[in-house]
Amino acid sequence: SAALFMMLMHWVSNRVKSISDTRACLPAYGMSTASKRTFLPDCVAISGCKAGCVIIPEKGVTERLFSRRHIIMNNPSLTHPTDAELLAYLDDDAQWIDHIRHCADCQTHLQELRSKETMLTAQFYRVQCPAPLELGEYALHLLSRPRQAEIKQHLASCPHCNTEVSQLQDYLKLLAPVNQKTGLQTTAERVRVLVARLLSGPSDALLPPALQPAMAGVRGASTAPHVFEAGDFRIIIETQGDVTQPGAYSLLGLLIGETPPENFEVQLWQKETFVAKDKVDAFGNFNFDGLQSGAYDLKLLHSELEIRINTLEL
Repeated sequence: SAALFMMLMHWVSNRVKSISDTRACLPAYGMSTASKRTFLPDCVAISGCKAGCVIIPEKGVTERLFSRRHIIMNNPSLTHPTDAELLAYLDDDAQWIDHIRHCADCQTHLQELRSKETMLTAQFYRVQCPAPLELGEYALHLLSRPRQAEIKQHLASCPHCNTEVSQLQDYLKLLAPVNQKTGLQTTAERVRVLVARLLSGPSDALLPPALQPAMAGVRGASTAPHVFEAGDFRIIIETQGDVTQPGAYSLLGLLIGETPPENFEVQLWQKETFVAKDKVDAFGNFNFDGLQSGAYDLKLLHSELEIRINTLEL
């Protein structure tokens, strides 16, 4: 019984509020406040009115229940929509279309709201979006892991940034083959790498007669130097003890080829460690002194060519 009493009191309270909310509308609708007609704020449409009014019998007299929306729709000048309702109208809500058509005040206010909305949209458009430069760094994976994760989360809910990043990634994909091809072509055009091979037989037999005495003036010349071939080049290498440093070695070399030898630089390496370098003279000679025993790699470097002699044992 207590629950039923509470429900009854709640119903009475709502009815009083409904009558109070619409009392001011009655004179405008041509009715007195003492009219037997009762007004509901949101009645369910059964027949006769699209605004949600119904017809019910009461004390043997057919009476009509009007919703507040019915009164407003049939009296456009009675009340004005709120700003929120006007903004909803801008978003294609047709509830107030008849009222706005006949109300100059609402049309003026609607235009003001539209101007303010346009200004705010221009000022705050993508205000929470990352800058274009940061989106580019995201696409290139240059950001820190936390920031990379934050932007990834933002992209999941922002179609504008998502489209921008997708376009950038597509552009990078188009550039990648071009860059890769250009890089390979540049390397191939600028530097041609030749790996020299050791030739068999006495060195004199492998040299043209005019060049056989070439090593004769080299100090400590050996009767059996190593001769290497790389393309059109011949490299003659001789090793001997360094007379100025007991226990150390000297490496003597001669470069023979069509390219002027003075344009070459010679470098000596032990695995990945740089040891020494020398400049080939106009006669093709180069030398290194004070070398310790071990395996060395020799590189003859030119602007367009690199000749490698791997694993020289001293």
